Amino acid sequence: MISYYIALAGIYILSFMLSGITALPDATLSPLIAQNLATFGGFLPILDTIFPVYSLFAVLGIIFAIELSVFVYKIIMWILRKIPFVGIS
Repeated sequence: MISYYIALAGIYILSFMLSGITALPDATLSPLIAQNLATFGGFLPILDTIFPVYSLFAVLGIIFAIELSVFVYKIIMWILRKIPFVGIS
């Protein structure tokens, strides 16, 4: 029965968070953003002859994934430390 109330509280918290997001005004972006990204994408093969850009993107992606996993681990451990009956110190 307690798990029902926990799930219900989670639904209320989620709906409260989503109501805050939907209260924000719609974002409009300039149509030139797509053109700028296409232009930048055209420069990548030229830069790749001088500097391994695609390898750099792969390495940066791996570094970002590692940093994100450490951050998520710290958040999960912080949440577990806040629960008194789990006993993680």
